[in-house]
Amino acid sequence: MYYEDALNALGLPKGVTEEEIKNVIRDKKTDIEDKVSSAPTESLKTKFQLMRDKIIEAEKVLFQPQPTKSRSVLSETKMADLPGAAPVGNTETGHLQPGDTLSHGRYEIKSAIAEGGMGAVYRAYDKNRDEDIAIKVMLPHLMQHESARERFLNEARLSSKLSHPNIVNVYDVQEDENQSFLTMELLEGQELRELIENRKLVRQSFTVDEVVEILTPICSALDYAHKFTVHRDIKPENIFLTEDGDYKLMDFGIASVMSTTQRTQTGAASGTAYYMAPEQLKGVKEIDGRADQYALAVLVYELLSGEVPAGAIEPLQTLVKGVNKKVSAAVLIALSPKPENRFDTLSEFLTTIEGKTSSSSESSRFPLKSLSIVAGVVLITAVAVVMIFYFSKEEGVELEVNQDIDRDKELKSEKNEVVHVKKEATVKKEATVKRKNVIENSNNKEKILKNVKLNK
Repeated sequence: MYYEDALNALGLPKGVTEEEIKNVIRDKKTDIEDKVSSAPTESLKTKFQLMRDKIIEAEKVLFQPQPTKSRSVLSETKMADLPGAAPVGNTETGHLQPGDTLSHGRYEIKSAIAEGGMGAVYRAYDKNRDEDIAIKVMLPHLMQHESARERFLNEARLSSKLSHPNIVNVYDVQEDENQSFLTMELLEGQELRELIENRKLVRQSFTVDEVVEILTPICSALDYAHKFTVHRDIKPENIFLTEDGDYKLMDFGIASVMSTTQRTQTGAASGTAYYMAPEQLKGVKEIDGRADQYALAVLVYELLSGEVPAGAIEPLQTLVKGVNKKVSAAVLIALSPKPENRFDTLSEFLTTIEGKTSSSSESSRFPLKSLSIVAGVVLITAVAVVMIFYFSKEEGVELEVNQDIDRDKELKSEKNEVVHVKKEATVKKEATVKRKNVIENSNNKEKILKNVKLNK
């Protein structure tokens, strides 16, 4: 965070006095502490804590200024560090500085947001729009590859045509003075990666319901996008949580900028390999939306267990308390090494998980009139259990509960569940085909009857 960024974070203009800054920080700290202590939910409490951390960070920058230097605020798996992002030949990055302009003065650079081996993102003022936007500039060492430049521009142009509330809005793609760049909406908030890391710090895991809350908008965005393209780089760094609580998907198609050959020649190491489907790692040219499904399944596994699946994948059900067999099996299906063994669409994947969330979410759907009936059933059940226990004890019969589930049986049960879920998906497909055939036969019969009547 730079000095100007810190002022923006506090909502302060340039030229304010030190005393004014201190007063604002004091008031904001008091206000945010009250919100943290009175937050009705843990998720909201976490959000307020992040806002508090941002205020503290801004305070450090404003009163303990750091020397100006090139920065890299991207993580190892950030967009700019994708496969093929390693410099080739000249490594001069040609950073833009505050005050620099692009497109004949239309865009004025205000500050750097993020940078890495493949691209740099800046906060800029768009004079035509009269608002701040984000500009992503392709770095010079990639411009040396004509094929990479063309693919960057093509994918960026495609991104600008995507229109979905959960996909970051790309305005335009331009070339100016040997620079290729795209302009897009400026997002305020945090990446999903930051949320994950902050949850780890407070040792607060994600529940199935919370994962569904994240998956729902992202699956919707990807199902829409898959009509036109494949994202290729689903990971926490490319999912953004806005200050309004909306999830947005970023960086469509950027992972395909460099070819497999170029990645091999550059020797680029990729942190995103954890999220890449096997067919991507093998360099298969023709991939489809099921590659994104694999990456999303890795993300779900990470959100629920706190770790990325690797090697012999252990079922979530055995790792995480509260994850049922259906959810665990759905994730394993989406993580299948072969694309044909995964779900056909992300909607199917989401539906399998969404329909089997925690019982608390299901109980909230009961009508109020049913509560007395439920209470009665619970009471009767409790009395019955007590009576059984009493008489069993009188007769000297000990009720044994075996809490240690045999590991082999558990894994076998998990595999059976996977097969069951696959069969259910197959049955649904067959039912759909049958319905279509019935409709077609019905239409054909109507046509034949009409022709007979006409002939008469």
